Amino acid sequence: MAVFRNWFNEQHSRTTSVKVKAIKKMQAQDGKFYHAYAPYGYRKSSQTKHLLKIDEITAHIVREIFELRAKGYGFNKIANHLNNSKVVSPRERYYQQKGKDNPRTDGRFWNGTTVKKITQNETYIGNVVSARYASESYKTHKIVTNPEEDWIRVENVHEPIIDRELWEQEQALNGKRYIKRPDREGNLSIFSGFLVCADCGLKMRRNVSRAIRKNGNEYVLKNFVCGAYSRSGQSICTAHYISENALYELVSEQIRSHARLVKCNEKRIVESILSQQKDSAVAGKKTLEADFKVNKQRLGTLEKVIEKLYEDRVAGVIPETVFKNLIEKYEVERIERQKAHKDLELRIAQLSTESNNTAMWVKQIKRYTETETLDAEILLQLIEKIEVHEPLKQGRQRTYRVWIVYNYVGDLARLPGEKTVAHG
Repeated sequence: MAVFRNWFNEQHSRTTSVKVKAIKKMQAQDGKFYHAYAPYGYRKSSQTKHLLKIDEITAHIVREIFELRAKGYGFNKIANHLNNSKVVSPRERYYQQKGKDNPRTDGRFWNGTTVKKITQNETYIGNVVSARYASESYKTHKIVTNPEEDWIRVENVHEPIIDRELWEQEQALNGKRYIKRPDREGNLSIFSGFLVCADCGLKMRRNVSRAIRKNGNEYVLKNFVCGAYSRSGQSICTAHYISENALYELVSEQIRSHARLVKCNEKRIVESILSQQKDSAVAGKKTLEADFKVNKQRLGTLEKVIEKLYEDRVAGVIPETVFKNLIEKYEVERIERQKAHKDLELRIAQLSTESNNTAMWVKQIKRYTETETLDAEILLQLIEKIEVHEPLKQGRQRTYRVWIVYNYVGDLARLPGEKTVAHG
C-alpha cells in the first residue's frame, strides 16, 4: 500500500505542477503582472493586483536615473548621487510602507546593482516580461534561468514611466566604458573610451606632454596613440597618432554635416542609410517571409500527421515498428522546424528594428546642426566608437583618417572623415 500511496502522491504532485505552470503561462500571455511586489516607481492597482499603476512619489526618481544614465553616469555614480540626495532606497521604502524596520542593513542605501536592475527593467516602458525563471522540477524546486527566446513579453500593458527614446538611448549605452581616466594633471578628455585603433582594435591612450618653442614659450601637446603600441612598441602595432584638437574639429564637423543633411532632406537621407545598411537584407525580406509561411504550413501538417500516426497505432492499422520509425522521423523534423520558425521570426523582427533605429538616429542628430561645442553627453548619445587609422604623412603635413561609428546606424557605409593639419 505504501508503494501505491507514494506513486499516487507523486502523480498528484506532477499533475498539480503542470496545471499551475499552465495557469501562469496563460496569465503571462494575457500580460497580467503576477509577481509578489510591484517594481520601484509602480504600485498595484486597487481594482486588480495584476495591473500596475504609476506611483508618482517614486516615478520621478526612476526618470532621473534614466536621464543620468543617458548622460553617461555610471551605476555607482548614480547610486552615490541618490544617497547624497537622501533618496530612500527601494527596499527601505518597502519596509516603511509596511511599518516595519528593514532587517537588512545592506538594503538601506542605493547601490550600483539596484540602479542597473532598474535601467534594464522593461516594465518602465509599459511591458510585462514573464517566464524568465522556472523551477527545474516539481521535486527539487530548483530555480533556473530560461533562455531569452522562451520569455513571454507583452508590450504596452500599462502606462510607461520612461519613453521609448530614452529607453533606447540607455540600451545603446550598455557595454560602453564610462570610467574616464584623468591625465597626469587630473584633466579628463571627452574622447576617452571612444577611440580604438583601426588595425589592432585596442583602445587608444591619451598622452599629455609639454614642450618649449624656439621663442621660449611653453605649449601643451594632447594626443591619442594606439594602446598596444604604447605598451609594446612597433612589434605589435604602429602609433596611429592623432592630436586631440584635430580630432575635436573633425568629429564636430562631421556631426554638423550629417545633422544639416538630415535637416535639409530627411526622407532622402533615411532612404540612403537604409539602402546602405540593408541592401541585401531588404531584398531578402520577402524570401524570409515566404520561408516563414512555408515553414508554418509544414508545422501544421506535421502536427496532423503525428496525430494521425498515434490514431493508426491505437487502431492497429500500422505495426509498432513502423510507427516508431515514422514518429521518430517526424518528431525530429518538427523540432527542427520549430527552431527554424523562431529564428525566422527573430530575423524578420530585426529587420523592422533597423528601420526604427534609423529614425531614432535621425531624431537625435537633428538637434546638433549648429553645435559648436562637443561634450561627453553628445558623444554618448550619438557615437558608439571612433576608429583611428594610421595617419598619412606628406612632408610636414599629416592627414588624419577616422571612421565614426554611430549609435543605431553604424558607420554609414564606412564614410571616412579626413582632416589635413601641419605636422607637430
